[in-house]
Amino acid sequence: MSAETTGVDNSFHIGVSNTGNSRPTMTDVTASASASRNIDTAVQIIGGSVTIRQSQLSATGTGQNTALAQDGGSAKVALSQLVGGTEGDDNGLQCFDNYDENLNPVNCRSAAG
Repeated sequence: MSAETTGVDNSFHIGVSNTGNSRPTMTDVTASASASRNIDTAVQIIGGSVTIRQSQLSATGTGQNTALAQDGGSAKVALSQLVGGTEGDDNGLQCFDNYDENLNPVNCRSAAG
């Protein structure tokens, strides 16, 4: 896992990126991306198997914001605050009892704004 990744042309900002075959568990983690970028993502998952519990994932920049982006691999997220919505495939992303900044339920199966 790596912290704060920025595109060469400053077009994206990622708080935490998980790639490869790693299998981390993130508990009580605050991950955020809130710069003035085209794409801000708090946690990006490309490969591996990630478990996130009782954490706060927040993307609040001026462009496209995603709290959790899963593209390949799998992710299980429970009891966490997701500010900025989610993106992922139906087979790889599972969410249980998550909420947004207003304590409204977050449905990980559909993109939220």
